[in-house]
Formats: sequence, C-alpha cells, structure tokens
Amino acid sequence: MNLKPGSRIVFHFGSLRFVKVARRGNLDKERVIFRVKVAEDLIKFVVVGMRKSRTGEKTATDLNRDFYWFPSREVKKDDFVVLWTKEGENRTYLNKSGDTVHAFYWGKPAPVWTGETDMVGLLRISGWNLFSVEQEEEEE
Repeated sequence: MNLKPGSRIVFHFGSLRFVKVARRGNLDKERVIFRVKVAEDLIKFVVVGMRKSRTGEKTATDLNRDFYWFPSREVKKDDFVVLWTKEGENRTYLNKSGDTVHAFYWGKPAPVWTGETDMVGLLRISGWNLFSVEQEEEEE
C-alpha cells in the first residue's frame, strides 16, 4: 500500500471506526478518537498500545503494558468515543457541533504513542469469564 505524505487510513472495526490519535506524545492532549458506526455497549472493546513489526507493514507486536478495557457504556451511531491518556473523570457531553462525546481517561503517567512505529490496536471481545481469587492457607 503506497500512501502519499500526510494521507491517513481510516479503519472500521465492527461498531467503532478509528479516526486518529490526536497530539501524540503530549500527555495533556494525547487522545484516541473513534466514531460509533453501530449502537453498542463499549464494554466489548479494548484498546491496546502496539508497535509496527520490523518484519513487515501488515504485522504488529503488542507492547504488553498498555491495555484499556472500556467500561459498560451504551453508545449510539455517530457518537464520538475519546480515550484520553491522562488522568481524569469519565464523562459524556455535547461538543460545539452538538455531537455526543463519551470521554474516558486511562490514567497513564506518560504518553502511550510516542514513536513513529506505534499503532493503536482495537480488540472486540465476544465474551469473558470472571473468577474469584481466594486466599490460600499457608502450609506450616
């Protein structure tokens, strides 16, 4: 795939369409922006910080450190979902254009997307199990 400088690829993954990482490398302003294509609960999605593999353009490696699992939140078609890297309180508001924006805060102490080969991974989860962790009695 040959892209002209300054061009951008927009990916659509199920209900969410990746728009961009805005102000990457700047903790106070770094954020990932998605547009909702189909109404759904965001709990089915996980954002992963990834890096382009050196072996090829179409492969990537996860960084095994940067995962954000969205909390349960029903979103509607054409809403925006914004994941800020910094700390803050999750909220929903209307922007100046009247669009609904669901803002989430990762709480990271440093930017996630700082390198030229960094990528955004988006996982869609179809199901999961939760297991309680019980304290084991120590043997004497």
